Amino acid sequence: MWPGSSPFNGPKFRSILLMLLLAFVMCGTVEGYSSLSDPIVITWPGEDWAISTPEEQGMNGSKLQEMLDYIDANPISINAIVIVRRGFIVLEQYYSFYNENTTSNIFSCTKSITSTAVGLAIEHGFLDNVSQKVLDFFPNRTIENLDSWKESITIEDLLTMQAGFDWDDSSSSGMSEYNQMIVSDNWVQFVLDRPMANTPGTIFNYNSGASHLLSAIVQNATGMKCEDFVQEYLYEPLGISRFTWSEDPHDISIGGNTIQLSAKDMARFGYLFLREGNWNGEQVISADWVSAATSTHTLVGGGTTYGYQWWITPSRESYSARGYAGQFIFVVPEYDLVVVFKATSGWNNIALQEWIIPSLQSSANTATTTGFPDYSTLAAGVVFIVIPLAFGIAYFKRKN
Repeated sequence: MWPGSSPFNGPKFRSILLMLLLAFVMCGTVEGYSSLSDPIVITWPGEDWAISTPEEQGMNGSKLQEMLDYIDANPISINAIVIVRRGFIVLEQYYSFYNENTTSNIFSCTKSITSTAVGLAIEHGFLDNVSQKVLDFFPNRTIENLDSWKESITIEDLLTMQAGFDWDDSSSSGMSEYNQMIVSDNWVQFVLDRPMANTPGTIFNYNSGASHLLSAIVQNATGMKCEDFVQEYLYEPLGISRFTWSEDPHDISIGGNTIQLSAKDMARFGYLFLREGNWNGEQVISADWVSAATSTHTLVGGGTTYGYQWWITPSRESYSARGYAGQFIFVVPEYDLVVVFKATSGWNNIALQEWIIPSLQSSANTATTTGFPDYSTLAAGVVFIVIPLAFGIAYFKRKN
């Protein structure tokens, strides 16, 4: 067909296009369905977090109040709760002597920060990759029980708790390897000397000694204590200034626990991962590392898997840093949610299942809880488009 002869160039067809455009604009006004003029705005904390009501961020405040009422009515040992939704603190509650500035031991949540230090060391060129052999970082040592299995242990095996050492991490067992390590005069040597029980990279076995080796590797590679390295490359970009981290007898930051942070600064760390390593425009750690660290590398059991010193819950598409006696940083990307608990009990996961996640599902604003419209909203939008389109086509056919 020659140019200018198409019926689609005429004024009637332009009228149809105008009706379709009007329908599209009207569709953008349907509740819960964002128009192109309403981009998602990511909020970043400065010296402090922005505050919002739960309802303003698509959560049911009454459901969260049920959780607080339950805590008040029952003997639950909890010290702090911070809930961040879409970058806003929607709930912040303290108990006992705790307040927003109180720092305390986050126990094994430390492991997730030690893991992040490894990722930062790789990205800044101090380490090559996670496939490097562990023993290469400890030259000139006489290591007991040396065999091909031990020589093959990689950084990734330490990260995923699959190093293969014969190890019991229980602190309640007097003769456990963990307890023997913390009373020894050389923690790194104690771990390296342990006999092997499994081929590296094959079996999950929780091992705080492996986490301590990661801290020692960062120190050997960077020439900085892991605490100092983390302060420069992680805490300073995030605005974290109040922290401590204990050391072993050889001045190596304890890789498996003892970092002390406030609940709100724990939330900053979780929020960094929620935002795929970005912090207000600065890529503090790569999105690739965040993805690798929070993806399943080994099975644990009970519906849980393990990443790079992060616990993964595939059924909820979430991950968490977990510490002794109820220290938790939950990250739930699907709901743009970070939840922090400081506690002396393991009640936290129940709170997430019984009140926090349901507060999103029971909210009147469920259409925007995941960033996508629900199907009823989508159907309404289709009506706005289909009806004008049908009238337009009928009009076009009648006139042609």
